[in-house]
Amino acid sequence: VCNNSWGPTVPPSTLDFHDRHCDYLVRNYLDTFTTVSGNHSSYVSWMSYNDITVGGVDAQNTEDWDDDAMSTFTGYIDPTGTDRELPNVAGDANSIESTLEGGSPWIGSFGSASGTSYSTPAVGAQCVNMIMRNSTLNTWPEIVKAIVMATALNNVEGASRLSDYDGAGMVDALAADKMANGLTNGGRQWAGITVNSGSFPYEHTFNVEEGELVRVVICWDSNPSGPPDYTTDPLEADLDLYVLDSSGSSVGSSTSTDGSYEIVEVTATESANWTMRVTAPTFNGTTEYMGFCYWTGNLRTDSYEQIYRIYPPESYDNFVFPSTTYWQAFAAKNSDETENISVRLYDNSRFDNPADVNLLETSNYSSGEVDFVLIDRNHAPSGNYYSAVAPSSGSDNYRALHAGWTANVVEGTYGPY
Repeated sequence: VCNNSWGPTVPPSTLDFHDRHCDYLVRNYLDTFTTVSGNHSSYVSWMSYNDITVGGVDAQNTEDWDDDAMSTFTGYIDPTGTDRELPNVAGDANSIESTLEGGSPWIGSFGSASGTSYSTPAVGAQCVNMIMRNSTLNTWPEIVKAIVMATALNNVEGASRLSDYDGAGMVDALAADKMANGLTNGGRQWAGITVNSGSFPYEHTFNVEEGELVRVVICWDSNPSGPPDYTTDPLEADLDLYVLDSSGSSVGSSTSTDGSYEIVEVTATESANWTMRVTAPTFNGTTEYMGFCYWTGNLRTDSYEQIYRIYPPESYDNFVFPSTTYWQAFAAKNSDETENISVRLYDNSRFDNPADVNLLETSNYSSGEVDFVLIDRNHAPSGNYYSAVAPSSGSDNYRALHAGWTANVVEGTYGPY
């Protein structure tokens, strides 16, 4: 990962030498680049196609998303005469403390302590963490970019899908780590493929859960000329993205002309298999590297339907279940009696505003025991509740079950009692 916390003082309105050089390194050397949108409230400093351009957010030094606001200095004006939307994402850029030169106290305010030169390396560090989780990402900057955008869940301004100042949103490192580290809904939720003109329409099926936010992103590259001048930087493919529901009807599309990514955001109206469809209105090159990611939120559980899962990753398996007027319970148990997991109960999704997420209870019995949490709906608020299965020791599969009404428990059914 290469971070660029610098850029022109007066940005041009189109790509310059450094943009083309950056695009060349991403495509040909497989490096992920993070670049600043700039501190001049004007054109974005970096207009490269293949990088991750990062804007600035004033997070007010709180964990609460509700008081976040765009940094007044962040660059946001897009390349002239195009429908491109930059920056791609945004990060924390105000009142930053960092490491200092010259010795003790080592950490403090450095320089102005504000600027996209701070938000950008933070996003770069997030990319490094993702690569540490899964080494495949080390040679697929297109996937890295897709994950970063798909998991930018904190909408600071404008449309949550995509807008002028924060792009796809402010980055959410917890969600990005989950994408890189774990299997949210029964399979890896990202991939990279080499495509040619005969690859389209390209389709990929994935599972969604009713009521959960779905974000699908595809990214590909421009194909710049090489050193020493990097004189041209053509975007040889124009790809369009469609998301289809279980009946084959389109529930969202993204069909820009001049950019190298597409993003669809929609809330699922059913628990079913959906399809990502990519078409190529234009494909003038030989091959392209296309990375994609689909964020589908939490796994929904239905009463008395056993769930069989692989051992949970460090980023947990995350579930959601509705709370009826009766007692509710969620339980999990390792298949191997000598191994152990734990169950945690939250009042909101771990991927929502952190200020609104509270850990209500934890069950961490010893190996071979059933871990479970209970909700007394005679007193507990109505609405959805969220459980997480966390690793403790071992590597074997586990079973989980949600029970919605004690009177419905049949003798012999595995689960809470």
